[in-house]
Amino acid sequence: MPAPDQEPDENGEEEMEMDIDMEALQQDMPEPEEVDIEDPDREPEDVLATVGGEDIILQDLYDEFALIPVQHQQQLQHRQHRLLESMIQQKLLVQRAEELKIDESDAYKELVDEFKESPMADQLDEQEIEQSALMEALLQKEVVEKVDIPEEEMKEVFEQYQQMMPEDADFEEMKPQIKQLMLRDHVDDYIQKLYTEAEIELDEEWMEEKEAEEREAQP
Repeated sequence: MPAPDQEPDENGEEEMEMDIDMEALQQDMPEPEEVDIEDPDREPEDVLATVGGEDIILQDLYDEFALIPVQHQQQLQHRQHRLLESMIQQKLLVQRAEELKIDESDAYKELVDEFKESPMADQLDEQEIEQSALMEALLQKEVVEKVDIPEEEMKEVFEQYQQMMPEDADFEEMKPQIKQLMLRDHVDDYIQKLYTEAEIELDEEWMEEKEAEEREAQP
């Protein structure tokens, strides 16, 4: 109900004006542009890393970067070495999955079907969907199914982060998220084990160059 000294339509007019101003402001904001990271001093076929006998070339990095949403590309253009590290991890996981014939498992086939029906399917081609399913099925088999996280440890994590949660947060409701959080450490350990066992060759000069670029770009 409007205050006695206000006209009934006054607030409505002000709100409408604010809405119009916000819409105009959004229209004036420039659309983010794609970032070009192509290196004029290198050939697209230059090998950045060899993982288990398989090469990751510069063009592979360009293709992977192009999949990053445009609004995030500017933040990541000076962190290309981290993108390469992520690509190496994916390569290690796919190679291990192939060794274990994960693609013959029912879990893998079910994941492929799930990914094809998910919103992400529009952004990935058939090979990318299959690789994503391979990696997830592998981690499910090699980490999730083998790691037993005691409830007491989950309660400790819940208590540790309780102040950051809603006041009515319930342990039983939060338990699946807490377990996923704790599983990340085991996934990291598994990937590190694959690193240790694999034969990996890096273009150290390129890595050092990109690490220097990241340092220079920091405020």
